[in-house]
Amino acid sequence: SEWKAEDQRKLRHIVPESRVRMYDMRQLIHTLCDVGSVLEIRPQFGLGMITALVRIEGVPMGLIANNPAHLGGSIDSPGADKAARFLQLCDAFDLPIISLMDCPGMMVGPEVEKTALVRHCCRLFNTGANITVPLFGFVVRKAY
Repeated sequence: SEWKAEDQRKLRHIVPESRVRMYDMRQLIHTLCDVGSVLEIRPQFGLGMITALVRIEGVPMGLIANNPAHLGGSIDSPGADKAARFLQLCDAFDLPIISLMDCPGMMVGPEVEKTALVRHCCRLFNTGANITVPLFGFVVRKAY
């Protein structure tokens, strides 16, 4: 089928060279994917994770990305749940998954531990280990 993408040279400038400078992960996603093909799933929940159904060169895929604008991209309980459910959705419908990583790790601290973060992250890890569709991972800045 016919597809159209943004000028990919924009990708060189979306992520700043300085690690302390912020960038918009959604802009990176919209540049990477076919024009008009990004359908973000649950944008108001689990703000630290971006999940979207996309097309790249006309091929439907699931896309998961850390959001560096929320907690620096760290994974919290709502984000871990959102990511795990999205991985299960993609697996159920045989959609390959693209993962754009910019993650300093899990959140830490007494307040976060009250949300059972370890349990939520374990669910995410188990789901990721058991999916049967291809997963393509790209480290955008960091992946701890």
